[in-house]
Amino acid sequence: MAKLFAIRVVAGKEKYIMEKLSTIGKKQGLQIYSILMHPKMRGYVIVEAENKQQVLQAIFGMGYVKGITSGEIEYKEMENLLLKKKEEEVKIEKGDIVEIISGPFKGEKAKVVRVNKMHGEAVVTLLDASVVIPITVKLNSIMLVKREEGEEGS
Repeated sequence: MAKLFAIRVVAGKEKYIMEKLSTIGKKQGLQIYSILMHPKMRGYVIVEAENKQQVLQAIFGMGYVKGITSGEIEYKEMENLLLKKKEEEVKIEKGDIVEIISGPFKGEKAKVVRVNKMHGEAVVTLLDASVVIPITVKLNSIMLVKREEGEEGS
């Protein structure tokens, strides 16, 4: 059964290493099944191979490679990076009263002016501010406090 191994590489050279591994693996007939990089794992390339020896043979003498991690990686450890989780449905709507839970306005209450689900952002105005200034915040940095129903209070 194939196993996962992490190769430490010079940050920014992940794509180069992936291409090199693919070429070497094919030329030498190595049992390397997949090679991937993930933006959250800068400086690492993950290789799925039959065994560690196959990976060591592929990276032997390769530039920009710092080494290979000592043990194999469990598939469960990579699950949250590899599998795209179903996005939670955005429950914030225009007119809602929210609390900002992170960033410079943490703890402030605000009213939602517009929601951009595509970008995962909302435009809000602070309730206690003396001047109304629209602020764009990430949806994961606000929490619903009260849903406006029908009439809007100002």
